[in-house]
Amino acid sequence: MKSWEKLLPEYTFQLWNEHNVPTDSDYLLSAIKNKKWANASNYMRARALYEQGGIYLDTDIEMLKSFDHLLNNEMFLGYEDDAFINNAVWGSIAQHAFSKLVMDNIEQDFDGTEEANLSSPQLITRLIQSDETNKASIHLYPREYFYPIHWNKKIPELFTENTCCIHHWEGSWKEVHKNSFIKRLLKFAGIKPSAAH
Repeated sequence: MKSWEKLLPEYTFQLWNEHNVPTDSDYLLSAIKNKKWANASNYMRARALYEQGGIYLDTDIEMLKSFDHLLNNEMFLGYEDDAFINNAVWGSIAQHAFSKLVMDNIEQDFDGTEEANLSSPQLITRLIQSDETNKASIHLYPREYFYPIHWNKKIPELFTENTCCIHHWEGSWKEVHKNSFIKRLLKFAGIKPSAAH
């Protein structure tokens, strides 16, 4: 998160956690009660963007350059691989119908205890592919912009002049040992793993 303040000095940051989230969502309360932090985040990012707008970032995002050149989009997301759209980096104007669609689908289809990928990349991808109404206002960036490291390979492979940030895939909802294979591999590749969770 240190890279955020350095590269985004004009931005205002708000950290969402279990102590400052709304208490009017049964889904969110269930996710928190069951310590399903990724699920709580999946819901909360959609709600925060719908209500306030802005850019949501997972805490393991390392900034390389500003998002300013992306701010002309009503909404932006990026592909994590050839098949799925990820929401670890998600920019949106307030009251965008797609954010509400995501929030409503999470509350209707899940109970907060599901596997996190079901209410995140899989849901986001399915909804974007089927939402003809909002599709034109959603800009989807290729992997190189936000996800130059593949989630399954953990090897840097797609850095270009377009790369704005790196998602380190730290899985902050899991216990990851500081000397894990993933962190050692990133270190070997010359990438400093994000210190923040």
